[in-house]
Amino acid sequence: MIKRTLGKTGEVLSIIGFGGILVMNMEQSKANNLVSDAIDRGIKKRLAFSLSL
Repeated sequence: MIKRTLGKTGEVLSIIGFGGILVMNMEQSKANNLVSDAIDRGIKKRLAFSLSL
C-alpha cells in the first residue's frame, strides 16, 4: 500500500481511504467485516470530521 505524509502533521496515511458512507446502510456485522478487511490490507484508520459554520 502506498502511503504519504499528511501535510505538516507527520501522520502517514494510505493514499486510498475508506469512507463510512460505504457501510452506513449495511448490517453492522457486514460493515465491521469490511472495515476490518480494509485495515488488514493497509488502509489506516483515521477519525475525520468536518465543522459546519
